Amino acid sequence: MKKLYYILAVLTTTIMVGCDKVSPTGILIGGTGVDDRVLQSIALHDKGYLGDLIFQVPDSDYTVLVGSDSHILDDTKRLAEMHEIGYRDGDIFLAHLGDLADTQADPYLLTLECVNKYEEKYGSHFFPVVGNHDITHNGFTYFSMIFQSSTYVVNVLIGDTGERDVFLFMDTAAGTLGTKQIEFFERCMRDQCPGTTIRNIYTFGHTNYFRNTSGNLEFASTFPRDELYYMLNWNETHHVKAAVTGHVHEFDHHTYGSVEYFNLDAISERNNPMPGPYLFRMKMHKNGDFSWDRVQMNSVKMKL
Repeated sequence: MKKLYYILAVLTTTIMVGCDKVSPTGILIGGTGVDDRVLQSIALHDKGYLGDLIFQVPDSDYTVLVGSDSHILDDTKRLAEMHEIGYRDGDIFLAHLGDLADTQADPYLLTLECVNKYEEKYGSHFFPVVGNHDITHNGFTYFSMIFQSSTYVVNVLIGDTGERDVFLFMDTAAGTLGTKQIEFFERCMRDQCPGTTIRNIYTFGHTNYFRNTSGNLEFASTFPRDELYYMLNWNETHHVKAAVTGHVHEFDHHTYGSVEYFNLDAISERNNPMPGPYLFRMKMHKNGDFSWDRVQMNSVKMKL
């Protein structure tokens, strides 16, 4: 398998500014437009720079570990803990659903060091999507220098069954998919892994579909109404199994039609300083069913 992403080791450093608990609300418009980022990602995909994002698993159960909103500022212990848990429990890859680091160079340098360490130590596969905090203040420059692409597709081949599960990593950082992304995903699903059929589709993104049932007013922005209706219908007609998002810093679970929707809590210690079940594990079963569980994290300082 080719590398999942290419790491560029040079970032420009800057002075960090301290920050209290991070709010999910605020500006959703960054220095780049979603279509600009998606077109860049499509170009990288079409030229083969992203490699083959394909996993082969036995015809049995497998798991994926998901976290969101780490908001890294001056340490990476929660991100490191996520890697340690994923390795310990045998998850085939880790997904991070946006707001990875504060939009300054030093937090991305720390993120780069952490991701590199666990790629070298365990062979970890780490797939992030962009969040609104990743694209403000020119933050996508830092994000793209490390991870290159803001949107991509991961395929998991199921033994010798001729079936595959598809994971769509969506750029919803600005509260919209833009005009290019769905066409890109449909092309990838049609053309990738020829000779196989899709068993299930799962989607990862940052912006939430639904306001949380807790009534928390700090729910930030969802998709524009017409686009939300379009995506709910698209998920249903394409038989998406689960759509998982972050952004709101609060866990919630909805079922709409036949699709399960999850909002994840923040793994950031600034938002959740006490131990708690901030990670989310997806279990894809041999028979095609899907189940999930919340995974405990702690706040113990972890050495890099």
